[in-house]
Amino acid sequence: MNAWVKGFTGIAFACALSACGGGGDSGGNGSSADPNSFSVSATVGGTKVQTFSASSGQNATLTVKSGQDLRLDSSSDVNWKSGDATSNTEVSVKGASTQSWTAGLKSPPGGTFTVTATSAKDASKSAKVTVTVTPHEYTSAAPQTVGRVTTWTETTTQLGGSTGTHQRVDTTASVDSTTGVATIPSTVDAIADDIYKQDADGNRLARTRANGDVCTYSPKRPLVSFPLSVGKSWTSTWTYSCTPGGYHETVNATSIVEAYEPVTTPMGTLNALRIHHVQAVTNSTDGNLPSGAFGIDMRCWWDVAGQRTVKCDQDFTYKDVAPAYYTKTFSQVLKSVQ
Repeated sequence: MNAWVKGFTGIAFACALSACGGGGDSGGNGSSADPNSFSVSATVGGTKVQTFSASSGQNATLTVKSGQDLRLDSSSDVNWKSGDATSNTEVSVKGASTQSWTAGLKSPPGGTFTVTATSAKDASKSAKVTVTVTPHEYTSAAPQTVGRVTTWTETTTQLGGSTGTHQRVDTTASVDSTTGVATIPSTVDAIADDIYKQDADGNRLARTRANGDVCTYSPKRPLVSFPLSVGKSWTSTWTYSCTPGGYHETVNATSIVEAYEPVTTPMGTLNALRIHHVQAVTNSTDGNLPSGAFGIDMRCWWDVAGQRTVKCDQDFTYKDVAPAYYTKTFSQVLKSVQ
């Protein structure tokens, strides 16, 4: 056997006996786990998020639905710190220990905040979680109740420049116990006016006009569509028909919840969802509008605490040259609820 072969065999044999490649007497491979490292898991609404994990030295992201609780758990002792919450994002801490942190989350417009876990033994080791809270969903309107009285201030500007302000009082006369449909007679400046029917959500179904015409919105006029949340949009179509007068029109509408914002009313400043409706009216049998078409651009504010619409502004545009007494703008704002 050649000398170099004998030498190599001897080295290999010696390495086998002495565990060459080292690690010392322990026989290991030279590395050991950092005792101060840790990992973080998440539970949302009582269900563990299987796809989420954040280890010390990492930044992670998590999405939580507004209204849910978030719990973070650490594999070892840490100190928790939450912050950087965007406007109108509420983080209500319900409990915190060295290995767990729990908070209730709410964000009407949607937002973000951060939670940082720092090792209790080594402040250089931390994990940061950026939490996105989705826009809060509002699921229902205020219940219809017999005897409820709402007072509104209505302001109209005509194409010719004339303006007028009136007071409308709506009184809920009856509510169907099965469907929730309410019948609501109204007065304008203390004189009997229209009688409305609206569904449990507050969407108009029918209108009996002071002149006796019975007008229906088929299937309905959906100015709200639950659940409501910032960014939600919907489209709708309805026909408005009156008998015996014979008036008819078709409306195609697009609606979107544009924002969560304060709105000033005679009832005070209220936190509301601003909903934008664009309505294209066609097939109108109005003899003064030969094309049968006009448009309504409407913005309404839905009070999140009162669960009702408290203000609407409307702008009218006409394809034809409409008479000077036709409406240019119309505004309605809630004055009181009794």
